[in-house]
Amino acid sequence: MNATVSQTQTQVEQPATPTFAQGHRPQHSTVFGFHNSMAVQDDIIQLASTTSNNFDRFAEAVDRVNIDIDSLDEKIDNLADNLVATRGDVAETKDRVTVIEGKLTGIENQLVTVDGRLYPIERSIGTIELRLINLEVDVAEIKTDVAELKTDVAEIKTDVSAIMELLKERNSRRSSRASSRHSASRKSSVSPNLKSTFIFHSPPHEAGPSQVNLSVPELLEEGLRRNQDSRKAHDEETKIWGTLARKLSNVVLRKSSRTDDQ
Repeated sequence: MNATVSQTQTQVEQPATPTFAQGHRPQHSTVFGFHNSMAVQDDIIQLASTTSNNFDRFAEAVDRVNIDIDSLDEKIDNLADNLVATRGDVAETKDRVTVIEGKLTGIENQLVTVDGRLYPIERSIGTIELRLINLEVDVAEIKTDVAELKTDVAEIKTDVSAIMELLKERNSRRSSRASSRHSASRKSSVSPNLKSTFIFHSPPHEAGPSQVNLSVPELLEEGLRRNQDSRKAHDEETKIWGTLARKLSNVVLRKSSRTDDQ
């Protein structure tokens, strides 16, 4: 403040005439001295007015500075409060981040646990898929075996029917031969010209028994023919029985091989 006052004082215009401050005494004995005294008074009045104005301006400046300082202090206080609040928010944010990190660590541990549980499940699913594929192959093979078995059963039925027909025919022939031998033993007579009378029973699909008169050679020929027919029927029957046995054996082998694969 003293520096400001001194600076203000230096700006005051100095009077042209000497003053008391300069070590001169006033001269009142002359008119010129009177005029000098009046000039000095005017200078003093002007100096006082200028100094007062300067002091008023200085006071206004000081007031403005005080107002600015007060506003600055208020701003600094607000800034300090904001800094304190910011520090609290930062601390709270750090706490929340710590909590979130803990939760994330727990989630990671759970994911690792779930991954560890999922791996055996994936292996089990792969095993199940492989078993399903094998099962599909087995089902396809079973379907094929069933189709073949149906075909075999149909063929076996046909063979059995043929065998039954052959058995019926053979039984009919046996009964026919037995009846023929029985009739020949009772009714046959050998004539001087070697003629014999026999009753031959016809096969089941023909008419009833027929009576023929044959010589001995013709009788032997007829017996030989019928024996050959009987052997032929027997061979056919044996062949059919062999085919049936082979087909049944194939069915059993397929069934056993499928059981071993399973």
